[in-house]
Amino acid sequence: HDTLFMGMHVLQGNLEIVMELLSGQQRRLTAKAKNKDGQTPLHLAVRNGHTAVAAKLLEAGARPDAKDKASSLAGVQGVV
Repeated sequence: HDTLFMGMHVLQGNLEIVMELLSGQQRRLTAKAKNKDGQTPLHLAVRNGHTAVAAKLLEAGARPDAKDKASSLAGVQGVV
């Protein structure tokens, strides 16, 4: 599943693979996908300190105002 695959690489900070996943036709969908907790790849990147990954996700259309199931924002202020 693409969401799980993307999330795994975002959590690990694998910038090259994340960039490859974002280069396809589904880049906006991939950047905005949510896991079972409603977290987007941007939530995961920011919470794990992967600022370069977060920046690429934002370039690909990730929404910094997206909320997860706990109503938490990705919190990109001051990170990217």
